[in-house]
Amino acid sequence: MKKFYSAVIDTNGNCVPGAWITVYIAGTTNKATIYVNESSVIKNNPFTADEQGRFDFYVDDGDYDIEISGGSILTYKLQDITLVDAKPAAQKAHDRKHPLNSASDHTSTIVTGKMLKADSNGLPVEATNSDVEVSDAVTKRHIRLHNISSNEDHSSTVPENKLFKANAKGLPVEATNTDTEVAEAVAKRHNKQHSINSSDHTSTITPGQILIADINGLPSGGTNTNTEVSDAVSRRHDKLHPINSADNHTSLLTPEKMLKADANGLPAEATNTDNEVSDAVARRHNRTHPINSADDHSSLASPGKIFKADTNGLPVEGTSTDIEVSDAVAKRHDGTVQVVGPSSAVDGNVPAFDGTTGKLIKDSGKPVADLVRGPASASDLRIAVFDGNTGKLVKDGGSLIADLIAKSIGTTKGDIIAFTANGAPTRLGVGYDGHVLTADPSQPSGLKWAIANSYPKYIYTAGCFEAPVNADWKINAFPGLDADASNNALLVYPFDDTTEEGVGFQLRVPVGDPAGPNFMIIRFVSRAKTAPTVARGVAPKLYFRKIGNNEEIGTWSTGYELNKIDLPTNTYYQYDEQTIPLDTLSLMGGKVYQFELTRNPGSANDDLVGDWYLLEMEISFL
Repeated sequence: MKKFYSAVIDTNGNCVPGAWITVYIAGTTNKATIYVNESSVIKNNPFTADEQGRFDFYVDDGDYDIEISGGSILTYKLQDITLVDAKPAAQKAHDRKHPLNSASDHTSTIVTGKMLKADSNGLPVEATNSDVEVSDAVTKRHIRLHNISSNEDHSSTVPENKLFKANAKGLPVEATNTDTEVAEAVAKRHNKQHSINSSDHTSTITPGQILIADINGLPSGGTNTNTEVSDAVSRRHDKLHPINSADNHTSLLTPEKMLKADANGLPAEATNTDNEVSDAVARRHNRTHPINSADDHSSLASPGKIFKADTNGLPVEGTSTDIEVSDAVAKRHDGTVQVVGPSSAVDGNVPAFDGTTGKLIKDSGKPVADLVRGPASASDLRIAVFDGNTGKLVKDGGSLIADLIAKSIGTTKGDIIAFTANGAPTRLGVGYDGHVLTADPSQPSGLKWAIANSYPKYIYTAGCFEAPVNADWKINAFPGLDADASNNALLVYPFDDTTEEGVGFQLRVPVGDPAGPNFMIIRFVSRAKTAPTVARGVAPKLYFRKIGNNEEIGTWSTGYELNKIDLPTNTYYQYDEQTIPLDTLSLMGGKVYQFELTRNPGSANDDLVGDWYLLEMEISFL
């Protein structure tokens, strides 16, 4: 049994999901028996490709024609395809590998636990597993690892707790283990660490003694006399700074006395007299700024007087006359703004900033007469418009700034502005491809985007459907045709809530641009016979089959359950619309199809108790 798999693509290289696949015996119109897998599970013939256009099937060895149709492609047929399972040929290839002619060629009767050896084909056979053979096998393996020729190569007779040394092969042998040998072994190991040959690690230091290092850098005891202690401290001290007398770090300062530094930078006591204090303060003060008299920091200014600075930058009292006040303000003003004009300018010209400092101005060269002038009066927040064509006069335009529509009202490319009422603008978002702008009074703006549809519509009113009452229909139960329970002038189909009943119709799927129609839109006009309370759902279901050109009528599809219809809690007719992608149903443009619409009471979505009245159904394409 051979597996065949492939994928359906159109002339643009796009996959064709849901394409119909039919397998025939080559050169005939007889459909072949195909399988889901090698376990002989029969597969429907024809069947549809998946959403990526892929398909596969299993079939007995032979010659076949494979027809592909549906979607956006023209029906075509792969003819005289030879399908042969290659697995039986594998055995022939196997026989060519080595001359094995019976089933026993690959069968082993080896006893568990026995040692194996290879026969002439390189396959394992049982050895006698005697001690001699085991020893021989181990020896052969051992010799491959290293060249050792005698049993004693790996034997040791060393007693426990004896010191080892290595023989010529690097294996351990026993040493005499005398005290001398032990000492010698330790000494050799020790010498590898460092070259010390005597009491290098022995210390006779007395506790509490100061330590000094011997020639090996190891600690040894000092005599710890006062002289040695003083000498050790001095050595450490000298490393810190060069001080040569005991009083270098000694202070006899009296508390509360002022300090000064000696030659070593250490504090020494000053006499702390008034003169010395004053002198110290003056020295500190002189470092801050050069002031030489006591009145440098004294002020006799009267409260409320304007201050000015003396030569030291300290405040002194001004006379506070009007002239001085004016002069002070002017100086302050000049210090803040510091705008400096040019040495000359044209009378009547407008000044402009000179540079980017904001402190210099220059003649702009533009006279005031060239400026745009407004009217003598205008309303606040009105929009100004030009008055005449000189470009220099403006007037009140009569419109408020608040009347402008902000550009931020549009948020997306393609947005347009519509009005919900007089003076009430709103944003109408961009529409979809293939939609046009149409009037719709039910919308807030009075406008909406609608489908620009050039495809035909099919409208079926009650009485125009076919009655599926014979065995050639998928469901041959018919709901009948009744007068509306509330208005006998209307004819309806009353679908039962316990038995699946259906009505039939047929149509041709239109052909459009290369993309063709992509969606089928179904619109129901229906209601519940009796006003429902809470549960009011209906689950419509659709079956279909193709009426081909010069070919056998197709088989009915499996049922496609449409979206649940939620009916209102009254007996008014309701319009319900739902859109189905054509590739979901695998419908082909230009082909005639027969449909059967049923109500499916067995669905979880169908919970309306009582009859469902269908008054009209409209089908269009997009």
